[in-house]
This record gives sequence, C-alpha cells and structure tokens, in this order.
Amino acid sequence: MFAHFLKKSALLILVFLGFSKSTHAQYVTGIVSDDSGPMSYVNALLYTASDSNLVRGELTDDAGYFQISATPETNYYVEVSMIGYGSFQSPVFSLAAGENYDLGDILLSEGLTLEAVELVAKKPLFEQKIDRLAINVAESINMSAGSVLDALEKSPGVLVNRQNEAISMLGKDGVVIMINGKISQAPPSAVISMLSGISANNVEKIELITTPPSKYDAEGNAGFVNIILKDDTQEGWYGNYSLSAGYNTGENLGATLFSSYQKDKLAVFGSYSFNRNRSRQDVRYFRRVNNGTNILESLVTSERFAIQQDHNVRLGVDYALSDDSNVGFIVTSFDEKWTMDATSENSIYSDNLLSDSTFVETTELNQWRHYGANIHYDKKLGGGHTLNVDSDYLFFVDNNPNDYIIDYFDASGPTLLDEVSQSTKLTPINIWVAKADLNGQLNDKFGYETGVKTSQSFFENDVAYQKWIGNNWIVEDRFTNFSNLNERIYAAYFSTNTVLENKDEVKLGLRYEYTDSKLNTEKEGTVVDRQFGALFPTLYYSKFLSERSKLNFSYNRRITRPTFNDMAPFVIFVEPRTYFFGNSALQPAISDNVKVDFTLDSYILSFQYMFQDSTISRFQNQVDIETNEQLITPLNLSNTQLFSGNLTVPIFIGNNINIQNNFFLGYRINSFYEENEFYEIGQLGGTANSTVNWTLAKGFSAEASMMYISKRLVGLATLNPIYLLNVGFQKKLKREGDVIRISGNDLLNSLKWDFNTDFNSDEFVIEGFWDFSQPTIIVSFSSTFGHKENRRSREGGAREERNRVN
Repeated sequence: MFAHFLKKSALLILVFLGFSKSTHAQYVTGIVSDDSGPMSYVNALLYTASDSNLVRGELTDDAGYFQISATPETNYYVEVSMIGYGSFQSPVFSLAAGENYDLGDILLSEGLTLEAVELVAKKPLFEQKIDRLAINVAESINMSAGSVLDALEKSPGVLVNRQNEAISMLGKDGVVIMINGKISQAPPSAVISMLSGISANNVEKIELITTPPSKYDAEGNAGFVNIILKDDTQEGWYGNYSLSAGYNTGENLGATLFSSYQKDKLAVFGSYSFNRNRSRQDVRYFRRVNNGTNILESLVTSERFAIQQDHNVRLGVDYALSDDSNVGFIVTSFDEKWTMDATSENSIYSDNLLSDSTFVETTELNQWRHYGANIHYDKKLGGGHTLNVDSDYLFFVDNNPNDYIIDYFDASGPTLLDEVSQSTKLTPINIWVAKADLNGQLNDKFGYETGVKTSQSFFENDVAYQKWIGNNWIVEDRFTNFSNLNERIYAAYFSTNTVLENKDEVKLGLRYEYTDSKLNTEKEGTVVDRQFGALFPTLYYSKFLSERSKLNFSYNRRITRPTFNDMAPFVIFVEPRTYFFGNSALQPAISDNVKVDFTLDSYILSFQYMFQDSTISRFQNQVDIETNEQLITPLNLSNTQLFSGNLTVPIFIGNNINIQNNFFLGYRINSFYEENEFYEIGQLGGTANSTVNWTLAKGFSAEASMMYISKRLVGLATLNPIYLLNVGFQKKLKREGDVIRISGNDLLNSLKWDFNTDFNSDEFVIEGFWDFSQPTIIVSFSSTFGHKENRRSREGGAREERNRVN
C-alpha cells in the first residue's frame, strides 16, 4: 500500500514540476595546446553560469583533448588552467538536446608564474543535500551582519522564539544546536544567549539537518542546526578580523578575531569574539478569569531596558603523530552577561471596575559562564577504515538574581503597601562525554559507520525567594528549594550506506540509547527516578531519476528530553501574580518522522508527516482561577501531529540577479488535557521567505530579504502573523580580503510576538505581546592578514574533528 502511494506521489510531483525524461549522455569537448603543441594534464572545469557551481572537471589526455559530460538546457561556462600559464574562460553556452558542444582549439599562453593557483567560485546561498539544507552565510550580506541568532531568524523554515527561548524548524520544535559538528550541551537559555553573542561574520555556513542520521544523538525532534565557523587553516601564519557598529534603541558593537599558525605537523589556532548590545523590550499580558462569582481582568505592561555583553574564546592545537594519525586539543570559554532594569504595572478589574494595582521595579542579572575542553584522536587503520575518539568535559554555571521593589495601590490610588523582595538562582552544570566512532568503505558501493557514546550530567539548582520584613530577610518557602539532577546516557549505533547499480542510494541505521535520570529536591525528596531504553531507526532512500533530478525518502525516530532548567524548580516574577516556574514532572517526548523530497536542479519540493507523543511545550500559560495567578511553565501535551510541505524555487535574472524563494505550509494538531478535559486544536499556517541578491559593478553588491509567517500554534497558544524586511549593501575594497557592509534589519519594525490562549474561554482568556526587536542599522568591516599565498588544505581526521569544537 505504502509503495503504491509513494509511486503515485512521485508521479504527481513529476507532473507538477513538468519533469522531462532523461536523455543520453552529452559532452562538452575541446583541445588544449600551447605554442609547442598539445598539452596533457590540463584542468578543464565545467561550471553552471547561474551560480558558478562546479559541475565536474576532467584532465586533458596526451593529445590535449578533454570530454566533460553535461545535461542539456542548462547554461554553462568552462575554465581551463594550468600552473605557469594564463587561464582560459569560455563564453556562456548551453547544449541543445541530443547534441554535444565543441569549444574547438584552446591556446594557453606562457609567462604567468605562480607559486600556487587558487580557484575561487561563488557558492549559491542554498545547497540541498540528502539530509540537510546548507546556507552559505558568508555569501549573504544580511546574514553576515549581526549575530548568529539574527542569521537563524533569516533562514528558511527556521523560527526563533526569543520569548520562549526556543528554535523550531519546518514547523517542529526541539532543535539541537551544533557548533562545527559538536552538539552544544548548554540549556536553551544559554544557547540563545550564546548564539546572540557570536558574530555571524565569523560563520561560514549553517546546515539545517532535518533528518539526522544514526551517528548523531537521537535528541531533538526537529533535527539539528549545525553552525560552521570560519576556520581556514593556512601553512604559515594567517588570520582575519571584523569590526561592527550599529544602533536600534541602543548601541550594537561587535568584534571578531581569528588567527592560525601551521608548520609541518603542528597547527595552532584561536578565535575571540565580543558583542555588546543595548535594547528596549516591551511586554504586555492580558487575562480574563471567570471564577464563578465575578469576572477578573488583569492588564500587565512592562518596559525592559537590557544590556547584553558577550565574550567567546576558542583555542586549539593539532599535531600529526604520523601520516595516518592525529591528536588535537581544544579549550573553549564564554561569558554571556545579560542585565535588565524593568518597570511593570498591573491593573486588576473586577466586573469592569478597577479593584487594585501594583507597580514593580525589577533589576535582573542573568550571567552564563562556560569552560570546556576536548581531546581528540584519529587514526587511519588501513583498508579504508578510520577510528575517531573524543573526550569532553564541559562546565556551565548560571547566576540569575532578581531584585524587586513593589508598590500596591487600591482603587482610589493611595499606596497600600511597599514591599522589597529578591529571588536568587545559582545553577552549576558539569558534563562529561566520551565517544568512539569507526567508519569505512568496504568497496566502492558499500560503506558503514558504527560507534558508542556515554555522557554523564550533574547539576545543582539553588533557588530562593525572600522578602524584607521588619529589618530582616524572611524566606518564602513556597518559592524556595534546592535540587540536584544526575543523568547518564549510554548509546550505540550502526549504519550502512549502499550505492546501487542504477546510482540509487540506500542508508540504513539503528541507534540505541539508555537513559538513567534522578532528580532530588530538598523538600520533596526524589521527584524523578526514570530509567528507559529505546531504539531509534533511520532510513534514507535516494532515487536517481536523471542527471538533473532525484527523489529522496527518509524516516527516523527522535526523542526530546526535558532540559535541566525546565525540570528544576525556579521562579522569576513579572509582577506578584504573574511568574515563570519550572516543572519537575516533565516527561520525554518521542516522535516519528516521514519525509519525501523531490529535487530538479535547484528546485526542491518536500512533504513530511510527524507524530509526537508527550510533546514538550515551553513557557505555557496556566491560570489559577481561585487566586487569579498566571503561571508560565513548560508542559507536556498529549500529542502533536504535523502535515507539511516545503517548496524552494530559485529565479535567475541574467548573470547578476538571483532570487531564492522558500515556501512552507503545514497543518498542525495539538492534543492535550486541561482540567481533566480533552482538547484538540488544529491550525493551518505557513511561511514565505524570499532573498534577492544583486551583483553590481566595481565590487558592489546588494541584498534584500523578506519573510512572512502566518498564524500558528505554539503549545496551547496561537501566535498571530509577523513579517520582516532586511536590506544590505557590500563593497569589496581594493585590498584583497577587505570588505565593508551596511545592513538594515527589521526595517518595518514588524518582528513582534503577539499570542492568545482562548480554547477554554468560558473560564479564562490569556493574551500577550512581546516586542524584542527594533529597526537596526549595522556597519561592519572585515579584513584578512598573514601569508595567504601559502594556502593549503590539511587532510586527515584531525581537521574534521577540530571543526567539532563548541
């Protein structure tokens, strides 16, 4: 039944896109010579004219002849080059169906002497692979400006919810962040803070891995976002730096520095980044509660003035022990400091008459510090097999004190009571990770990957709330607790990949993970004692339809575990009757995901279905009808279903304008229990994202990106539509490597989070509004230094694993 459905779906996709049947092989040919006659071993490279993507390359034979296979109805150009000779670039051409294209005789001239030849081609903004979409951030003016979090907000299919400190992808929550292929073990609030403190100018590309293979942890329902930093190791000394300055409601300052030195077997490298951003945030909550006696309404408005200051450091050493083994050591550290002064007003109405009100002045510090170390060893075992071993130690600590001054008023206006209170939260987290991976290619069609991993996490959470009464601090027991969590995870996986005779690819994988979690609190004792094991299968099938098109099918199972902070008891007050709170009763969520992709050249059409049990939804609004208190806490829904489609359509206008369009449409169903009653909410929603790039004369280029996000469900709440406009300009200066950029983000001041919860409107209605973004203008300058002419690329596993640093 399913196979029949898949065949019919593939046929409909092909008809929809007007797919034409594949043709016999066609070739681009030519003969290369110099004044002495035919030249052998000359590079002949075929590129697509629309985006300068390398299609394939060949070397000339003894007669100077080359032959490169190509497909018709595509514009190409050919570059021919050899050290010591001037290069040749052909005019743009296309192949007619059933015909070859002959460039004829190509004459290269001597006289150009180079120590090295560096071939540079502009990458497309988006690159679709079998299990991920790669976004070349370095090729985008807008994405390179601002922070990594800003770049993610501009990525197709990605939604950053700063209010909930959450990132979703293709309509699914539970994104796991990786830095250079290494999973960030930090809690979501620390991840959001960290990403907002890393300059996007230090990023090479972002990979959106929607269907992770078995070698990756099973954590994360939506998949992985892999942020690959620039790390271009050179023979000799090399580096780059950038400076940026901007303004919205306050200054936005940033600086990055990367430097490396490589000589023979030794490579030393390091990077540092600094960001300081001052901003204003406006928050509004409204709730209406029917307690059976009267109707109570509350209106909370808050003005928040925040400063975020971040330092990120990364230092490493690689050493080649031999031709087939390497060892590397990396240390990382960051200090993310967020301070805020806020004022909040809350007016309480009873049956439309003002009852009382409060005015709150809040001073908050939220500071995350991190120290980490990684040691890596890799060895080529021969016969196409490679062993990789990693060991990591990570330490995080969150210090989050809040001071409150609260004035209470009655309906007539006089002050009833002045109150001074404070909350404290100190959370140190220790994580140890060890893993070993073995991979290899048994022949030209069959490969494998296998490995084991263990991790242990231990954290303490010391939370207290106290009031200043009678010249003494009096602890309020309701919001005071001490807890600790000890969690161990053991994992093993095996996967295979096979290339069939018809060029189809099959990847099969199976991962097993066993989790042992214990959460103890000072007041309640052991509140979580959970041991469970689960299998997580993955399946990929890539059907080769022609040189231009493929059909991919994938299935995987994922798990989303509660974060440490979500499970730990804590309290943060917006005002006395509205506060954030942890939930130690959270359960892990498991999802099954099916995805079908059809690609035709750079066009991509995808369909997916997800079913997730016990969905974790962060920062959901709950109301105590008797006390009129609003509790904002993470909850488990009963389940979530998502039916969705995604379409990527590039448009090329001439050789200097390209438009990347991405459209997402999904129907989401959230099912949950509220006060022992079952509710099911469905919502159709989508996003449209378009990025236009212009290549202008004399090193100038420009970019504009537009995004629209329709109404959508987030847990129990419905978020209203938002839209976004960003523009940017870039100028390459005369000195190679010097670039100046000017970008404008959120120019329409439209990035607002406006939500409501009204499924149980007979008892309560909640509405909210968060404005965390304002129009921002940023000017940045970047440059390189050192010995660029000695560029070379290191081989071996150490380079790959060095890119796994957090």
